Amino acid sequence: MELLLSALEAFLNKMPYFGFLFVLLLLGVLLFRKTLRYNRSDGQPFGFDSELTSRDNPAFGIYFAGYIVGLAVALAGTLSGLGGDVLEDFTTMTINGLLAIVLMRLSATVNDRLILTRFDDKKEIIEDRNAGTSFVYVGSFLATGLMINGVLTGESESLAFMVRDIVIYWVVGQIILILGGRVFQLISHYDVQAVIEKDNVAAGICFGFFLAALGGVARMALAGASSEIWTDLVSVVVFATLGTFLLCAGRFAADKVMLPTSPLDHEIADDGNTGAAAVVAAVFSSIAILLAF
Repeated sequence: MELLLSALEAFLNKMPYFGFLFVLLLLGVLLFRKTLRYNRSDGQPFGFDSELTSRDNPAFGIYFAGYIVGLAVALAGTLSGLGGDVLEDFTTMTINGLLAIVLMRLSATVNDRLILTRFDDKKEIIEDRNAGTSFVYVGSFLATGLMINGVLTGESESLAFMVRDIVIYWVVGQIILILGGRVFQLISHYDVQAVIEKDNVAAGICFGFFLAALGGVARMALAGASSEIWTDLVSVVVFATLGTFLLCAGRFAADKVMLPTSPLDHEIADDGNTGAAAVVAAVFSSIAILLAF
């Protein structure tokens, strides 16, 4: 009974923090809903709710779900280092949480303008119902959430330094994803964005999970980041570079060892084989997990 009561007490002690983070999550979702704008080519008004209900748009649902999970991962980082003064804890959580919400929203713009540069992402998701594009966003959101989570576990010299550090590391993280996207194109023997634009879900899954895994690797270097910017940046660059190399090696292994009977590029680009894409996604995820633990 004593053990049961102790476990129950520990769980209940987490409830105020859980409730506060859930409110921040809902606030982030509300910001996402209110700031998402799109003019449909058919002249019909864009409705956030209608895409999920009356239009039954799975691509939009995947896109939105990816943002929610990525934001939750980012907000979880605000729990690091708590346990002192309650008012100070909630003040820190509020500042970090609001900053995470804004940066997660901005990451969607980075994806649109600097990662998927060859087509209108919103048109692909909303009008063309292109789930491949949505999966790229899922990967980008998860990667950004993981990196923000890592940064929030660190310590800064003051509140001003904390805000500065989070923003700088977020910028570095987005640069890593942009460059990672270029590397993924180099190791793929097909035009990644052109194939995704043709509603190829398999290509979107592969690309998205590559970005998510890269974000997971970068998170290891960002965990516990401090105001010693240059020192930490060296670590981030090394982790991201070597992590990218391992992810590329993992893709090669998936092609030659796990799917040896047919070229992976053919299965993804020509056949749109989501089963093969799932295997590659699992390899990317496994590499990130093994490195993290």
